[in-house]
Amino acid sequence: MDISKDDSLLPNPLSDKSTITGLYKKLGVLTGGLSLALQIKKLIFLLILFPVLVSVFKFLIPTALAFIGTQLVASLISIYLTYAQTRAIANIISGSETERMKYLAVQGTYYELLSILAHAIFGVVWLYLFLHFFQSDTQVSLGMLRSALSGFNVFIVAFVAFMLFDFFIQLVEFNLLKKFDTAYNIAEFTQRLQILSQKIDLFRSGVLSVSLLFCFYVIRVPFLFIMIGGSVMTLFFLLSWITLRRVARVNLAVRTPTEPIFISIVPGEKIIDAVFGILNQKSWGYSFLGSGKFSKPENALLITDHRMLFVQVPMPGGDKMVSGTVNMEDNFFWNR
Repeated sequence: MDISKDDSLLPNPLSDKSTITGLYKKLGVLTGGLSLALQIKKLIFLLILFPVLVSVFKFLIPTALAFIGTQLVASLISIYLTYAQTRAIANIISGSETERMKYLAVQGTYYELLSILAHAIFGVVWLYLFLHFFQSDTQVSLGMLRSALSGFNVFIVAFVAFMLFDFFIQLVEFNLLKKFDTAYNIAEFTQRLQILSQKIDLFRSGVLSVSLLFCFYVIRVPFLFIMIGGSVMTLFFLLSWITLRRVARVNLAVRTPTEPIFISIVPGEKIIDAVFGILNQKSWGYSFLGSGKFSKPENALLITDHRMLFVQVPMPGGDKMVSGTVNMEDNFFWNR
């Protein structure tokens, strides 16, 4: 069996043709197919549920159509978006690793944006139909229903505001990703993606934390609990900000020596072979607040007629670890 081939369901890490974007592509297609299967099962369940609601639970046909119909349309749109995203991932562009990584990130954010928009629209439509048909079926006046829901006005407004805020955040992230420069190595580009994601999460968590504390104040939660909650949120915000700063400071450029490096050899010693792509099983690493490094970063082997020499060939990211990404292992498996 030729281990250099890469025609399996998942990329072969022993193949010099396997790449990290190839892994992401095949994982995206696989998860997209599984998601489609689950959504089709949900669609079949909704089709079966309609006669059950009418015949067993005695729902009026217009009411059952309103409930099931909106869910069916939402499911069909969700299936279409999943199918379109899976096709986009399968048809990934050719180019450098950073260009392909940018393509995957932009496509993922784009379809997430469409999904948020679809959920927001159908949430409003479903709520309207619920209020209308609930009144018709149960003979409860709309005024009584609104009176019963009056205590939840703040939460309803907060939910709508959150959906709009989430849509705005995804739109900003999508536009920033489209402008990303790809003139970096794969480790640096992944770091830039992580920095953008952490900035977005930091802004989102800050706004939501302040909004939550304001809601607590409006509903008259005891001030002591608000202070404790605010202190905990502030602590997590500061830790996230420090993590972001530490991640941004890591230099992942390929560092090549400015002067030749000479290896001492014994008289008459000759280099027989060189092997790239090794990983020391005794290496260990650490990470603190987003950044760290690994020991024993040697990734190549020089074989002479007297001995074996372990050396480190400059690669993207080197021995650095950033936001959980171990560049030494990525280079071993996917940048051969």
